[in-house]
Amino acid sequence: MINRIILFLLLNFSFVGYGQSYLSVFNITHENSSQFFERRSIGSKTNPELEVYENPYEIALSFYPELKDVSIKMVFKSIKTTMAARPRGTFLFKQKQKREYRLIFNNHNFKNRKVRFEELSLNAQVGIIGHELGHIVDFEKKSKGQILTTGVKYLFKKHKKRLESEIDYIAIEHGLGWQVYDFCDFVINRSECCQEYKEYKRENYFSPDEILFLIRNLKYFY
Repeated sequence: MINRIILFLLLNFSFVGYGQSYLSVFNITHENSSQFFERRSIGSKTNPELEVYENPYEIALSFYPELKDVSIKMVFKSIKTTMAARPRGTFLFKQKQKREYRLIFNNHNFKNRKVRFEELSLNAQVGIIGHELGHIVDFEKKSKGQILTTGVKYLFKKHKKRLESEIDYIAIEHGLGWQVYDFCDFVINRSECCQEYKEYKRENYFSPDEILFLIRNLKYFY
């Protein structure tokens, strides 16, 4: 919490002079979604089950032009959260430009009542995928050793909070603030998921109010 307060003070100082005018909400819907599509294969041809995730993925990807030629594949797996992004283990044996990444969707979250991807609005789906793509942007900037170090640090609460906040910032900086906000607000304030999961989100990610603060001040992107 101390680090987050310090971050806020620094941000507030950095944005002096930008003003605090409220910006209209930018909501991605099925009706306006076609303007974001940049079609490319993401593996759905070999696994029809992934096709329902193609639209929100393509929309989120359109905000990350630097990932256009990066190899990313969607997979289903039992994990502790709604989604995750990880490099394939083969990254240890490949050159940086040949790395492959996995966007992992939780397919076993009913027992502990986590948030299912399918229950999210399109806007929130784009938000969580945008966050995970932020992880890939972060991985792309790091060497093999730095990725391994990040993985070890992630096991510690202090470092996990710092990293996830930084990734939220990457997504917001790329223009997906309203989408990240929608996902965060849904999980914490509107979903019926368990309190343990809500508390996990509160502890490790930006809050809805913090996201709104950044949206209102990063006017270059909004």
